[in-house]
Amino acid sequence: MIGAVDIGGTKIAVGMVDDAGQVVYSSEFATEQVKNDPASGIAKIAEIINHSSYPCEGVGIGCTGPVFSDSGTLGYVEFLPGWTGIHLVQELESACHKPVVLENDANAAALGEWAWGAGQKADHFMMVTVGTGIGVGVILNGKVYSGAGGSHPEMGHQTILAGEGPVCFCGSRGCWESLASGTAMERWAQENHPEHKKLSGRELCGLAESGDPFAQKVVQRTANFLGIGLANLVTIWMPELICLSGGIMKASHLFLPEIQRVIKQNCGLVPADQVKISLAKLGSHTGLIGAA
Repeated sequence: MIGAVDIGGTKIAVGMVDDAGQVVYSSEFATEQVKNDPASGIAKIAEIINHSSYPCEGVGIGCTGPVFSDSGTLGYVEFLPGWTGIHLVQELESACHKPVVLENDANAAALGEWAWGAGQKADHFMMVTVGTGIGVGVILNGKVYSGAGGSHPEMGHQTILAGEGPVCFCGSRGCWESLASGTAMERWAQENHPEHKKLSGRELCGLAESGDPFAQKVVQRTANFLGIGLANLVTIWMPELICLSGGIMKASHLFLPEIQRVIKQNCGLVPADQVKISLAKLGSHTGLIGAA
């Protein structure tokens, strides 16, 4: 049994995962509660692990944003501003008295889906999670791809509209996450709604499904930007399989036709039809399973 921690922009999930990749227990709390208080966040995580009725051999963490697996520390994470530079592995090991490893949450999700979900048997696999932000994990020949110094390539921050679009916390303007994430969709909808009405991604997708013209415009715009980013990944990487997950992919049927159209239109120099686009199978527990 392995303890698993999935630290995202909206929530922090903690659970126990067995040898078959099944989550046998899980709990969660809002990231907002501890975004400036790492000591409290670590204490909450440790309490869940230490009081679980499932004893574990160790703990795996998948965390959003720049993480440094070799040192066990976090870089600047927009959703956890107070956690910058914290030695998360060391702190949690002290609190749980168990070995702890740290990985970027996009890599963890990719590992989980590759080992137990839609990515099984794929030698060249990419997992794209579209939620609060956009995370991309890459599996090449059965191993997580890392850049120089073990760094995680931030493909969610590739530039889509150079010098245009919203300013992102990453320092760029018009990056993929600022245009095509669930957060970006909600922000653009509120800014452009005739009454500046605030609508959630779920509400926008529901309205689009029912034929609301404004919501359909929002979804189409988001799908177009998602397609452009995915087309870039196809052209550069040509993976066997790209797996999509995250909150707005629960309404994937609203987005996939435009995504597929944009990929076909923009990938003229590679055999893009050989790249399969599929949906994650592990559902809401993908992050926990991958972290384990």
